[in-house]
Amino acid sequence: MHIIIYSGSGNLNSLGASKSIDVMLVKYLTLNGFKVTWLGRGVISDPPCTYYNLGMSNIGELLYRIYNKLRRVFFKIDIQDILLEEFIRFDNLMAAKIKSREVIVDDKTVLIGRNGLSLNTFTEVKKKGGKTLLHSQWMHPYTQEKLLTKEFSKIGIIKKPIKEERIKRQVLETEIVDWIWCISKLVKDSYLSNGVNQEKLIDLSLGVDFEKYSTVNKKKHKSNNEFIILFVGNVNPEKGVHILLEAINKSELENIKIIFNGGLPDYFLSIFNSHVKILKRRNISIIINPGEPLKNYRAASIFVLPSVHESFGLVVLEAMAAGLPVIVSDMVGAKDCVQRGVNGYIFSSGNSDQLSMMIKKLYNNKNLVDKMGRNSLAIAEKYDWRLIVAKLVNIINMSETIKD
Repeated sequence: MHIIIYSGSGNLNSLGASKSIDVMLVKYLTLNGFKVTWLGRGVISDPPCTYYNLGMSNIGELLYRIYNKLRRVFFKIDIQDILLEEFIRFDNLMAAKIKSREVIVDDKTVLIGRNGLSLNTFTEVKKKGGKTLLHSQWMHPYTQEKLLTKEFSKIGIIKKPIKEERIKRQVLETEIVDWIWCISKLVKDSYLSNGVNQEKLIDLSLGVDFEKYSTVNKKKHKSNNEFIILFVGNVNPEKGVHILLEAINKSELENIKIIFNGGLPDYFLSIFNSHVKILKRRNISIIINPGEPLKNYRAASIFVLPSVHESFGLVVLEAMAAGLPVIVSDMVGAKDCVQRGVNGYIFSSGNSDQLSMMIKKLYNNKNLVDKMGRNSLAIAEKYDWRLIVAKLVNIINMSETIKD
């Protein structure tokens, strides 16, 4: 079997799902003896398999980022428009590689691509007799749009959360692919509720680089009793950041620190700052600290992901592997990895009262924090990428439609 990994428009040298997931997929597929061809954006030093950079040189990518920033600042181009442009551009580049036979596809080929980024690529693979596996990084687009529209309206953001063209692309992808990799029960249920045939759906969690993040736990040391809440991801309403801030306000806790390890978009800035202003009166330190999260996993006491829509949330597994108790909403796909009261808690999405109560419970019981952290570590080991990739390969091999 020949497996093609198409990483889409996300730069593989930057933090994000493309890097966190696809690097590990390629690593363990290659180690298992499969012929792997990898195409993505970014210069990769010493790749473990045949690799094609669909992007530019490092300098070219830097200049392109500056160009897009100028477009956003001076011409008020919506970041969603820029992202959609890139989805389509890289999809066309990838499809062209297959059409020209620079990348060989035949009836022994399986291509794994992400939703929104792979419509033309999937089409070309099907023409060549190959099989297609959609890595669903989001829920079904109709479900995602409904959830986000409701939340945007609730907090007064006048903005369409998902571009209509992206929704159309995702629906078409769903119709033409052979399989859809549902990375959580939430994702699977969203497809079933929108009429997708269950036979198409592969039910399998994402994994974690356990060796990398468990090392963080071994190096943990606390010089004081400071209580630090960590959030990792884009600081926006989709991730439920406003719900976390409301919960902290209701908790009446003081002298704690909240680290937001992610970027804050302009459209959410005023809402975020209004919450921060209130909390700072209680000597609550709020830090925006984007970039590599390892140091923040090491510093944190607990991890919270309060998303209103999260198909999985790989950062939850990372936090668990780093030995942290985790609190997630019931709209976070990685809740599948959380055992209530054992290594964390699950609260009803949007319910800041429940979240507040859970945070207070951990704040008041350091022994419980330590115990749950140890349990998180043990559970996370079962989701090591080595094990997940083996399961994925087994599922594909079991299909009667693939014949080596």
